[in-house]
Amino acid sequence: MSAPPVDALVEQPEIIAESQRAIEAPAPLQRAAPIARVSARYWTVFVSHITVDLFPIFLVSLGPALKARLLLSDQQYAIFFAIGPVISGLSQPLFAWISDRYNTRILGPLGLCVAAISICSIGFATNFWQLIALQIIGMTGVGVYHPIGSAVAGKLSRGAMARFGSPRRARGIGLSIFFTGGMIGGFIGFFIASGINAAPSMGMNWLLIIAAPSLLIGWAMWVATRRVQHASPANVNSSCNGLDLEERACTKRQWATIWLLLAINSCRFITNIGLYFLFTKWAILQIADGDKASILSAKLLSASTLGMAIAGLTGGWIIAAGKEKKPFILISLITAPAVALMPFVGFEWMLVCAFVAALGFFMPIPPAIGLAQRLLPHATGATGSLLMGTGWAISALGPLGLGWLIAENHAQPLRDLLGMTGLELGFLAAAIILATAGLLSCFLPTDLLESSAQHEDDHA
Repeated sequence: MSAPPVDALVEQPEIIAESQRAIEAPAPLQRAAPIARVSARYWTVFVSHITVDLFPIFLVSLGPALKARLLLSDQQYAIFFAIGPVISGLSQPLFAWISDRYNTRILGPLGLCVAAISICSIGFATNFWQLIALQIIGMTGVGVYHPIGSAVAGKLSRGAMARFGSPRRARGIGLSIFFTGGMIGGFIGFFIASGINAAPSMGMNWLLIIAAPSLLIGWAMWVATRRVQHASPANVNSSCNGLDLEERACTKRQWATIWLLLAINSCRFITNIGLYFLFTKWAILQIADGDKASILSAKLLSASTLGMAIAGLTGGWIIAAGKEKKPFILISLITAPAVALMPFVGFEWMLVCAFVAALGFFMPIPPAIGLAQRLLPHATGATGSLLMGTGWAISALGPLGLGWLIAENHAQPLRDLLGMTGLELGFLAAAIILATAGLLSCFLPTDLLESSAQHEDDHA
């Protein structure tokens, strides 16, 4: 039997129309259901980020109380502050590579659960080494979570935030909201930790009650993300050379930009952790009692975390994808003076300066992660581990370096020259580091930033 002539089909347009309807009809159905599921998965990851970022803040906010309780020396106290970011940072590249290599999401939820159990148990530590052991295990869990969490959030953002326009904008907004979740967790964490520790009928041991709901949230994250891929199936387990032209990102110029972003982010993280350390040292100088000093420093830490939350939420709206360079420069340079002013103003204005400083060192971080994911779309876990993990590891220079600078009889000629105390010099050094992040941003390649954003729109 021969096929009908073309003229016969032309004379029967209802046949062509019926064929077109058969092809096009499923499209709306195929798009509607996944969007709802993507949104639910995204917001589950958001809640998990709130949860996992409670735990590092438990350590930070209870620092003065732990110092008094375990009779930590100044050197041990500086190590306690520095080791958390180092462990969290160094654990990220390996587990991010495993996650990308085998396209598995199990490590993120497992990291959350390990962090919950370990860090919520710090009240049972009876000496420095037990505290450090719990901190190492817990912060490894925190480190494992973050590159997987940010990669999955970036992937889901393109569907969950589709109502906001282009894929580049959706990813930026989604990552900003995701990172804001971490700041919300940090803000809540200060009050949970200090409140439980200060309650007459409770104490630090009662932190363990926070672990139970955290384990449930870890399970929910696993259910929501176990089938979410970091990259398209064609690119899983591929090397850079094996990627197709549309996804290939391994050029020398793109990698150079990634390393520059790492240097910029490292300056911001050093400022962040350095200020946390300086806040607690300032509080200890004001009040000798460790528990009361923890409450005082928690107020400064919470003001900073509130600033980070607002910065994270607004960063995706203010800093447009492809246009990151100028905001990266200006935000750091404008806010750096607030860091230097802190020890010279009253406590109320110090709270304001802590809030402003947080805008400076945190607002550019989510857009920087989004930019790195655009530059290396086939290895989003790796970019997260570099810009967050390695950056956090380097941030240990904050408490270690500033701790040395403010120690008695250190940098005395510089103190005499500037007429400053050690603590005042420490805040000035932190301000210079933040300003350095802005100056390094001058070297970001404008054309590459713009082309990477356009590439995401074109190939969404």
